Amino acid sequence: MGQIKQKTAFEIIRRICIVLALFIAVFPVFWLILAALKTPAELSRMPPKLLFEPTLMHITQIFRGSDIVRNMQNSMFLTFFSVVISVVIGTMAAYALSRFRIRGKGIIIFFVISVRFVPYIVFGIPLFLIMSRWGIMGNRYGLVLSYTLLHLPVVIWLMKGFFDDIPTALEEAAYVDGASNLQAFMRILIPSARPGLVTVTVLSVIFSWNEFLLALILADRRTQPLTVPLTQFLGGLEWGVRWGLLASWAIIASIPVIIVALLMSKYLREGFTRGLQ
Repeated sequence: MGQIKQKTAFEIIRRICIVLALFIAVFPVFWLILAALKTPAELSRMPPKLLFEPTLMHITQIFRGSDIVRNMQNSMFLTFFSVVISVVIGTMAAYALSRFRIRGKGIIIFFVISVRFVPYIVFGIPLFLIMSRWGIMGNRYGLVLSYTLLHLPVVIWLMKGFFDDIPTALEEAAYVDGASNLQAFMRILIPSARPGLVTVTVLSVIFSWNEFLLALILADRRTQPLTVPLTQFLGGLEWGVRWGLLASWAIIASIPVIIVALLMSKYLREGFTRGLQ
C-alpha cells in the first residue's frame, strides 16, 4: 500500500514538473504573439489585458517599410549553402574519423568539438580581418564560409556517432564483393546513416537560420539575414523599444525554422541520443 502511494505521489510530481516546464517554454512564445497583435496603446497598458481587439498593423508596417524580403532571401541563401557544404564535408570527415586509423584521432576530435565551446566573439575579429584582406567582407559567400566553419564540428561529432553504430561487417561484405571505399561509403554507410544525415541537416538549418553575432559583425546592409535587423527596433532616446514591430519581426523570422524543427523532431531526438554515445 505504501509503495502504491509513493508511486502515485511521484506521478503527480512528475506531471506537475512537466506542466511547469511546458509553461516556461510556451509562455514567451504566447506573450510574443500577443505583443505582435496589440496596438501601441494596448502594449503600454498596465496591467496588461488578455482580451483585446487584435491588429495586424505591425506586420503590415514591416512588409511596407523594411527590407524583410531581401533579408529573408539572404537567410535562405546563407542557410542553404552553409548547410550543404557543412553536411558534405562533415560527413566525409566523420567517416574518416570513425573508420580509419589516424594518429592522434582523440586530439583531433577534441579540437573539433572545442570550436563549439568557444564563444563566437572569439572568431568574429579574426574572420573580420581575414575577410577584409580577401576582399569578401560583407559578401554572402564570405558569410557562408564563416557559417560553415562553425557548424562543421556538430556535423562531424554527430555523424561520427552514427557511423560508429554501423557494424563494420556490412562494409567488409561490400569489399568482398569488390566495392571500393567510396562505393561502400555511398552504398552502405550513407543509407544506413540516413537518420543521422537528417539530424545534422536539421540542426545545421537551425544554427544557420538563427545565427546573429557573426552576421552582425561580418554582413553589411545588403547581405544581412533576418536576425540582424531585429536590433533596429530596440530604439534609443528617440523611439524607445518598439515592442510590436520587434515581436512581429521575431515571429516572421521564427516560423520557417520552427516548422522544420517540428517536422523533424523525432530525428533530432535520435541524433542527440546516438551522437552523444
